[in-house]
Amino acid sequence: MSEVAILGSGPSGLMAALAAHELDFAPVIYSHKVPSKIYAAMFLHRSLPWVTNNIPDFNVDVIKMGTAEEYARRVYGDPTHPVSWDKFEDGQTPAWDLRRAYELLYKIFERNIVEYSIDATTVNGIVNEHEFVFSSIPATALCYRRPQHFFNYQPIWVHLLEDPDLSAGSNMMYYNGDPPKVGYDWYRYSQISGHRAWEFSKEPEPNDDYELVRGKKPLGTTCTCFPGIHRIGRLGKWEKQVLTHHCYEEVRDALLHVREKRSASSRNRHRRHAG
Repeated sequence: MSEVAILGSGPSGLMAALAAHELDFAPVIYSHKVPSKIYAAMFLHRSLPWVTNNIPDFNVDVIKMGTAEEYARRVYGDPTHPVSWDKFEDGQTPAWDLRRAYELLYKIFERNIVEYSIDATTVNGIVNEHEFVFSSIPATALCYRRPQHFFNYQPIWVHLLEDPDLSAGSNMMYYNGDPPKVGYDWYRYSQISGHRAWEFSKEPEPNDDYELVRGKKPLGTTCTCFPGIHRIGRLGKWEKQVLTHHCYEEVRDALLHVREKRSASSRNRHRRHAG
């Protein structure tokens, strides 16, 4: 069984491990051996083998108020900036429980995790040992040419609140595209499975009722360090509008291509020997 190196043991990394394992590759996961904390109200947009049901766990009610232009202005300060406004239709969208799926993935692959501190100086050891390396860790960690390489991002702040009293049927994702002087100053509100989140593009006023998390929304990078490493996930690629399940799909597609090439090469060898 061929080994595949995966950098990072968060949801993106372990979905990559799932894809590799499913195709009979042995995933070796390099990371600190601590489960990642899933912030905000998040969910999976599709089912995955072994860790979810085929039937959605719940539906999320997508609500959009205002316009895509005003939503872009709230998030990026630019009404022409591309946004995810049109990625979802208003109304119910099927969803799967990301937290539960990640807990199961961690139980399955914990023994495959190798405690390792990864940066641009230590990753060479992994690259030299493995033919295939997939990285879900922030692209900034693998850059050895800063500040020549740029990492563009939008800073964000998120107010978090756990609310176990939320009913199972009240899951929602609310896009705020109203003009800035109308309504609330957050640009998106979500409540998923007892977790509520308000997302801001500017630091909100202090409020002890909520946990405040600061983050970065990746917008693109000029980094070309380690071109042989396959980048996956929003932070690994340093791109926006990348969903968690894309990691599973991209790794599966890449390894299927590898397997098909190996099979074709094996068939050609057999033909030469037979001739």
